[in-house]
Amino acid sequence: MAADDEGQRPWVSLPERGLIARLDGRTLATDREVSVAGLVPGSLLLMGRDHMYAPVQNGGLIVVDLEQSRVLGAVPTCGRSPQVLGGDGAVYVLCAQEGRLVSLERSGRGDATAAGTP
Repeated sequence: MAADDEGQRPWVSLPERGLIARLDGRTLATDREVSVAGLVPGSLLLMGRDHMYAPVQNGGLIVVDLEQSRVLGAVPTCGRSPQVLGGDGAVYVLCAQEGRLVSLERSGRGDATAAGTP
């Protein structure tokens, strides 16, 4: 579960339904839903400044635009078992086997890209 800045409404991953949903805190009903195929059961959603990142079964991350509640695309991370870290609006992927930390950034076109550091 992750919360956005708009009233701290939590987003939850519902892999069995192929959805990421935002909950209304008063009614606990969903007020926004985004279809995402291949969500990893039990994985955490990570909130960036403008985007949310959802781990999918192919090892990548689906990038969701928070304002428009739509999928922007996918970001490949690294080989097997990436560890996704987040905090203070920044999202990183630790690729321990490859010995690198990937910072997820937003380009001027609104596309999410991955920039690796050795």
